[in-house]
Amino acid sequence: MNKLILDSLVSVHFLGRAKDYFRAREIARKNGMRLLKEVMHEEILVYSDLWKSLAAIYKLVPYPSVADELLVYPERFGSFKKDVDVVDWFESTYGAKPAKLPASYLSDPKYFSADSDYNRIFRIRAGLLVTPSEVEETPSHMVVHVDPAMPIRIIYPFLQRLEVGCADPRTGIPCFYPLNTLDSLDETELRLLQRTQGPGVHPIVRDTENHFEGTTLDWRRVLSYYRTRESGYGILAYDPRSEPIS
Repeated sequence: MNKLILDSLVSVHFLGRAKDYFRAREIARKNGMRLLKEVMHEEILVYSDLWKSLAAIYKLVPYPSVADELLVYPERFGSFKKDVDVVDWFESTYGAKPAKLPASYLSDPKYFSADSDYNRIFRIRAGLLVTPSEVEETPSHMVVHVDPAMPIRIIYPFLQRLEVGCADPRTGIPCFYPLNTLDSLDETELRLLQRTQGPGVHPIVRDTENHFEGTTLDWRRVLSYYRTRESGYGILAYDPRSEPIS
């Protein structure tokens, strides 16, 4: 099988297309793989031109694509609440079955990575990067479950509106950076996050074309959120057994 090898020695495989994140995730799992992590998309799109190599291998550009992780955050300038589930606002508002992260995960530090400051979880400007261990479909929600073996990362300070931020080197997710100091950053560090006004539990969509109006930032540095796309998302996956132990 043709494949692309990342600098981390992880092999990237293209498994076709799926209409939404949950279908893409399931197809990867049925092939014994996982969707690429957000930092892997960063390596392909921002820190190299490897996306062109993928296009050459598969005779097509496999983007837009979705990362394995979900972004989870409260409403703008709000905070997570104890004993309150986080339900995706966009899908709830526009008629799709929304994703939900149960509050029980927020209240237990064992689900968070050792390098995350758990004291920030219920503060304003806290966001989360969540790798689902399982997704349970119920009549009303897509319920996201977490395993401590794949801990949640706290993103802080998380962006509160449509704005440019500085990429967190651990995750690739943009964090708030004072506007008057953005000019001091290298261009490769800048990212634009498209988020909803309400709570979010949604995939991270990356692309090689600019389908988003209102920004002149390089299109490969924009993170958007639509769960479903009629033309489908490219399923870029890797075998987690080949991933180096960090």
